[in-house]
Amino acid sequence: MPVKGIDVSNWQSAVDWQRAKADGISFAMVKASQGKLAKDPNVGPFADSMFMNHLKGAVRAGIPVGVYHYLSARNIAEAEKEAAFFIKTVAPVKDKVTLWAAIDAEDDANLPTEKGALTQMIRVFADIIVRAGYRPMLYSNPNYLTYRLGDVSDLPLWLAYWGVTADKALAYSPTIWQPSPGTVDGVKGNVDIDYGYFAADSTIRVGDKVRVVSPYVYHSIRRFAVYYSSYDVIAVSGDRVVIGIGSVVTAAVHVKNLAKIGG
Repeated sequence: MPVKGIDVSNWQSAVDWQRAKADGISFAMVKASQGKLAKDPNVGPFADSMFMNHLKGAVRAGIPVGVYHYLSARNIAEAEKEAAFFIKTVAPVKDKVTLWAAIDAEDDANLPTEKGALTQMIRVFADIIVRAGYRPMLYSNPNYLTYRLGDVSDLPLWLAYWGVTADKALAYSPTIWQPSPGTVDGVKGNVDIDYGYFAADSTIRVGDKVRVVSPYVYHSIRRFAVYYSSYDVIAVSGDRVVIGIGSVVTAAVHVKNLAKIGG
């Protein structure tokens, strides 16, 4: 069963996170920053005005949080600038971010239309996220995934796909699915609802079966190929988990880049 969450930004005023938690909210994705101002592309990057308020409120309520940046870059240099600003914005609360640091790619006005250019920008941004000690994620929609982006299947996907059945959305293998706005107790007006297909609080032990959520080698920006839907846990030492098939090692992975299957 998926876990229910919300994503919030300056569009939401102060949230009563305890009430939201009591209404079934188990995680939150909080907007940290944006590349350019929509009405004036010369302004930016800038922090979301409600970032610290939302993040600290969710954490006080015991709700796991991730963060995201609304990407508006037109080229690699701008993407690097936005990524650096995102990391700087989140740095004071780095220890509170237990979920992903997502790249929100949907800005039709600024993002390049050529697949290779946008895909390279996403790669550069994701590598900066990894170097800073966070887990990257891509927020996007079927139109971008089909027509605007190359193969980004190794990045955990936060899928915006409104008005469809879960089966249709799950065909994209999202880690998080955003189906539509809705109402949540403690939040004034509508807020984006999200369903997470991960077990944030599961303890991983030797002998467990796990799914690779983000295929990065432990404490590295190197990726490894994922050939199987599940792997065996061979060894665990702190946050370092060795996975493979049977006794054949595939990679050492950070525990947060894995999802326990079952149990």
